[in-house]
Amino acid sequence: MLHAATFLFMPLAVIDLSQPFAQSENHNANPGASVLLNAQRSDVLGFAVVKAGQLVASSAASERQNVWSVTKTWVATAIGILVQNNILNVSTTLEAALPDVNWNAVSAANAKRAITIEQMLSMSSGLTAPCLAYGPQGTVEQALNSPQFTASQVGRQNYLCSGSILSYVIYQQTGRTPLQYASEHLFPSLGISRSVAWSPAHGSNSINEAGHGLVLAPFELAKLGSLYRQGGVTGGASSTQLIPSSFVAASSVDQLAQRIPASYFSYLGMRCTFKSNGAGYGYMKWIFTTASGPADCAQGRAGQFICTFPDLDVIIAITSRGTTDYSSSCELLDLVASGLDFDSSSAPGIIGIVVGGVAAVVTLAAVIILALWLSRTGCFKSNNKVEGPRAAAEEAAAQAPARARGFAQQAIMDEGTLAQLKALAELKAAGVLTDEEAEEEKATILAAAKAATSASSQC
Repeated sequence: MLHAATFLFMPLAVIDLSQPFAQSENHNANPGASVLLNAQRSDVLGFAVVKAGQLVASSAASERQNVWSVTKTWVATAIGILVQNNILNVSTTLEAALPDVNWNAVSAANAKRAITIEQMLSMSSGLTAPCLAYGPQGTVEQALNSPQFTASQVGRQNYLCSGSILSYVIYQQTGRTPLQYASEHLFPSLGISRSVAWSPAHGSNSINEAGHGLVLAPFELAKLGSLYRQGGVTGGASSTQLIPSSFVAASSVDQLAQRIPASYFSYLGMRCTFKSNGAGYGYMKWIFTTASGPADCAQGRAGQFICTFPDLDVIIAITSRGTTDYSSSCELLDLVASGLDFDSSSAPGIIGIVVGGVAAVVTLAAVIILALWLSRTGCFKSNNKVEGPRAAAEEAAAQAPARARGFAQQAIMDEGTLAQLKALAELKAAGVLTDEEAEEEKATILAAAKAATSASSQC
């Protein structure tokens, strides 16, 4: 059942997804990129931000990781390819989609036969199972029997975290495992030509787990986000409609009879503040409402994400260490959702902090002024033994991309301290920081200013 307007927004230009992303002229040299790069914590392995089909910000975007439940969105895409090829449709029942099942060996068989592909895609099938505790899946009958099933819950969200029923649908309809099918029909269209790891695999036919296990990088995740952003079109000289535009549109619209409450998302911690509005669920995507409009997100354990913000024409893909929580990745998502500026160009050394349209900027001029002051006091030491305050300032500007955050945090000038405190207040007001976090940051800024003042008196 649809409960929201379609999020699909066709970009002005359809890019060839089989080729690497073109970098924008201001790639990693724009205020938004500066904010994300400065906010990136060590447990975020890598990220890629695509706006209007171009890469505008990235960090270690080739860093591969088990993307956990983001795998579900890739499986949904494979189902979309089957729909495009008229092999099945979203209203197809499991009885028709799984022709080789011995239904006599399946519990609640009559009710399960009637579950549709759309209900499987939208987590509204009445089937539920915890993550990594599904039970045996060596046969399709085992896969159908392992999850808990409540017929009265059909149409309502019940998360099937692990499980491979849709993997068996792909296999019984094509004779190919999900990995084989994706390697032949999906990955090449997205420029993924390497051998992709996907485990575990179940039974004698090595049916890949549908709930998790794909190992991918942010660049590759962003390609999938871009496929949906382009309405299912692959682009390029041999452009094809890989998945139906109607499937793409439905994937980003709430399919549930009842919205998921905000309390469900407590596992995300304090970040991903847009969770406070609750969420819907499309086709293996969470549908959020943010300050910058709707966002649909493929989401995996420990902070793996593909999130599309249609009103911003922005896609961000993130991989994170599997041993961490969601907070570091969610911090990046909160920043993107605030409406970062990826369009302007930043001269080397500019840090742009843009939240809700309010900017606090440490400019190159401030860096040069600071470097001049430091050089005159003897507090700035040139690595290349450059002599003179102007030379020192020029070197400081050249080093600024790597050292800009340090300069900002020093806050030697009163104006710099005030600018940081103003930016902090905006972050707090926008909900990016909690009261407690804001107080901690304020204490850090003031301590740095005090330390800098003390150091200056000793130079």
